[in-house]
Amino acid sequence: MAAISALDIACFDIKSKAVGTPIWNLLGGKFRDGVPVYSSLMQRYLPPERDVEKMLARMEQEYSWVKLRTTTTW
Repeated sequence: MAAISALDIACFDIKSKAVGTPIWNLLGGKFRDGVPVYSSLMQRYLPPERDVEKMLARMEQEYSWVKLRTTTTW
């Protein structure tokens, strides 16, 4: 399957260079302006106050979601 996939990508690459357009345009074009991303705060042994500080920093960086740990292990 990996060989078939490599051949498929190579064919799209050759065609995109011949037509002068990116591969994503051959596959249907752009259909979204952005992708929602998340940041993980799964570090262990940090007090909750540090999680709050880090979460506020991620909000300033405009992350869509923040993943927190679900259990406390202090």
